[in-house]
Amino acid sequence: QSIFPDTFGWTNAYFAGMPLPNFYPPLFFWLVSLLHHTGLVSFAAAFKLVVAVPLILIPLAFWLVTYVHSGKNHATAVGAAIASATIYSLGEVIQPNNGLDMSSTLLDGFYTQPLGFVLMLLWILVYLLPRQRLWTFGCAAVLLSLTVLANFFNAITANIFIAAVLVWDISKWARAANLEERKQQQSNFLLHLLSPLLALALCAFWIAPMLSSYEYLVTRPLVRPLISLMTTPLWSWYFLAVIGALIWWRHRSGRLGPYLTTCLVLFLALLFAGSFAPAWFPLQVFRFFSTFNFLLCVPVGISLAHVAELFLEKRKRWASPSQNTAAAPSFGKQVAV
Repeated sequence: QSIFPDTFGWTNAYFAGMPLPNFYPPLFFWLVSLLHHTGLVSFAAAFKLVVAVPLILIPLAFWLVTYVHSGKNHATAVGAAIASATIYSLGEVIQPNNGLDMSSTLLDGFYTQPLGFVLMLLWILVYLLPRQRLWTFGCAAVLLSLTVLANFFNAITANIFIAAVLVWDISKWARAANLEERKQQQSNFLLHLLSPLLALALCAFWIAPMLSSYEYLVTRPLVRPLISLMTTPLWSWYFLAVIGALIWWRHRSGRLGPYLTTCLVLFLALLFAGSFAPAWFPLQVFRFFSTFNFLLCVPVGISLAHVAELFLEKRKRWASPSQNTAAAPSFGKQVAV
């Protein structure tokens, strides 16, 4: 009675630990409250900061992840940052409003997705490091728990990423050339397996009572065919992503294999999950659409870096004949003298 019929917006009825009638993890609201209670900023300013700062940090986070895990390829990292800045600034010109871009966040109210997405990228940055240590183990667990507490859709994506990394670790473990490498791959696998469990324990204080108190699902099934979400710029986006993935597969530099595998699995999930999910289950596959499109910034960045490299090589070849022509007369004069 205290929640319905007030089914939209803020109410004084606390559901799932938040003053909202739907499922929202609490980290975003905690940060707003923390900033406000410091007395440094007003409530409105705190809310706008927590909305805006993650949006600003998305290109930087993509640059860091791509630079570290592409073998410190600066051009690819810049390409991924440019790609992310493009898709999030143009927004609905490229993709329908389903989260993460500026129009979805600032106009449609998908406030928590950018925060969770930046935390997920930072978690990927640490989780994919080639030699896992105790500090990376702990840091990855904290970042993953914050991702879970920030946004539901990024938490589900992180689970797909964990599965891809574990399969990749097993593959590298089986193909290890010597005993030292085999021990390192075994250690990586164990730490990659245990780190998400620690993250789950860190956020169990919220997840356990929330799940145990649920008597019904807090949203409803909503099916939208993915083809209805496609736009002409998105077809170009996917083309660049496929080309970038093929370029990486040809050279296989860095440690982007699990990342690209996650993109492939997420694409297959988007394609088939809507068909296989029970009719009563509120999967809402289209809500993962923007997450998938943004994750493609890395392979798109590889394509952009490759195009830029081809252009610079072409420009050098264009400049070479003119330089040779200009140098010939002076060389002749020197010989004549």
